[in-house]
Amino acid sequence: MKRAFLALTACVSAVCALSAAAATATATAAGYCVIDLGTLGGPDGQAWAINERGQVVGWANPSDDGPFAGGRFAFLYDHGSMIDLGTLGGEYSEAHGINDRGHVTGVSGLPDGTEHAFLYVNGSMSDLGTLGGDFSYGEGISESGFVVGYSYLPENAASHAFRYRHGVMEDLGSLGGSASVAFDVDNAGNVVGWSYTPDDAEYRAFLYAGGQMRDLGTLGGANSAGLGMNELGYVVGYAETDEGTVHAFLYADGEMVDLNDRIEPGNGWILIEAWEIGAQGQIVGFGTKDGLGRGFILAPAPREAACRGQLN
Repeated sequence: MKRAFLALTACVSAVCALSAAAATATATAAGYCVIDLGTLGGPDGQAWAINERGQVVGWANPSDDGPFAGGRFAFLYDHGSMIDLGTLGGEYSEAHGINDRGHVTGVSGLPDGTEHAFLYVNGSMSDLGTLGGDFSYGEGISESGFVVGYSYLPENAASHAFRYRHGVMEDLGSLGGSASVAFDVDNAGNVVGWSYTPDDAEYRAFLYAGGQMRDLGTLGGANSAGLGMNELGYVVGYAETDEGTVHAFLYADGEMVDLNDRIEPGNGWILIEAWEIGAQGQIVGFGTKDGLGRGFILAPAPREAACRGQLN
């Protein structure tokens, strides 16, 4: 059955979550409040992901006066407090993903200088190991406890996407090339990412389901990457067109759609990468508006008029 979202027109707006009436009433006001998350005592930090409870994860510098000055540690920001998640014994960590249970994944240094994916649960960081190499990286985590990312193979000769659950790291293979990376996973364990094709000639977005990695194709060009998915099985990412440009895509029901074809033409937008898609079909990503870089939200709308006046 064709999903309803594909039949809808999308609107692009920095405040698309607002109703049309609210947007009109606040036309001269900012659409968002900016919250400074702070750091762990040092100068810099970066947020990577947020869950439905408003918990944020990323990395931040520790104090310049401490033993790890200039380093970076994974953090969990919760209700105004930034928590240092520590490391696996090394001097470095980053948090890349969090689910609604507050479980976190990312990467941490080890005492020997290697780096491993981690799972942080109830105040404890555990090492997820590797697929035989020295390095692994956690990128996404589902509510059901699946963790995905990528890991180097023995002798670090290649790297493959992995899916981890209940103490087992599973090699998802590739589309015939030397490397693959998993970015997101749903509660059933279906995975999206990208993989090189044979001879590493191209890289393609993939959907891993039912024990098989499927090439999702492109928008007419050579390369593509899957970056996010929702529980309905919709996949978003970016792909090259037949003109060699990179456009954001939506993949659903076996079809890859250029999201630029789903917005009102002539509005100045070029949608370049789609990073995440929500349960209701909202898509966030990056593009340009009149030549300037901008983040965007695509909100499903029953008609184009629903978004008029909200394009900024």
